[in-house]
Amino acid sequence: MKRWTAQNIVIGGAAGALPPVVAWAAATGSLSVEPLLLFLIIFFWTPPHFWALALFRTDDYARAGVPMLPVVAGPDATGCRSCFIHWCWWWSPPHPGRWAISTRSMA
Repeated sequence: MKRWTAQNIVIGGAAGALPPVVAWAAATGSLSVEPLLLFLIIFFWTPPHFWALALFRTDDYARAGVPMLPVVAGPDATGCRSCFIHWCWWWSPPHPGRWAISTRSMA
């Protein structure tokens, strides 16, 4: 996938986030909210993380012909998409960081 589309990291993020869900299902024989939350955490973390790393290696990816987002869309668009994903994650209902902040402020 890496050499076919600029969305390679998004697709790879889903593939990389799936093993904990499979392991949970294999170990417990069922699915629950915990492995799904872990899937979401890994899935939403992966693209901004790897796009940030790819920004430092844009020239290498371009020379190798790998259509990473910073190569195809540029650094500004990559930064905007990363910020958008972080914003969506922060404001999503299952965000554990917001739970930690809200429970600390109640104490």
